[in-house]
Amino acid sequence: MPAERQLYTLFGQLEHYVQNQDERGSIIGYTLADSVLHFSTTSGAPQDIKFEQVKDFYRLLEENIDHCKTDQSQNPGFNIFCTLEARLSQELNYDTLQKYLTPELEPDVKKKENRTNLRNGLIKYLTTGRQGYEDRLRRLGLALMDSVRASRPRIGTRDILTQDYNTIEGLFK
Repeated sequence: MPAERQLYTLFGQLEHYVQNQDERGSIIGYTLADSVLHFSTTSGAPQDIKFEQVKDFYRLLEENIDHCKTDQSQNPGFNIFCTLEARLSQELNYDTLQKYLTPELEPDVKKKENRTNLRNGLIKYLTTGRQGYEDRLRRLGLALMDSVRASRPRIGTRDILTQDYNTIEGLFK
């Protein structure tokens, strides 16, 4: 298995610490939401922005995996999930998410690059349908896991970042 940082290997590491598939799906979904909603960059090139978004998701996922490694409880996945849910619950209500879609109401109007395809896709995904955001994020995480597992590990940083970005973006189409 390639040693390069990518979703394929990160999901394998998470699986080692969190055996429950639904908990893994929730952790991945909430981590993606945390990464996408809080993403900020000063980069101007569209390709660089995409790469930075994926790297930010990697970073948060690695932090959660590290928390699982050091958690001495019987169920580290549940503890990580509770932490993520508590951190994001205020931002994931319908009205707050709608503000992210409206440029005039965006929390940080000066950072227009914050309105990325992934952010808009995530918000539309979470605000469409009847299920609560908890279930939708779990399903999103499971779908991302399945999609990544169906592909093979990549070699080469640009190829990895491009493929992982396209896989994430594809979930919102």
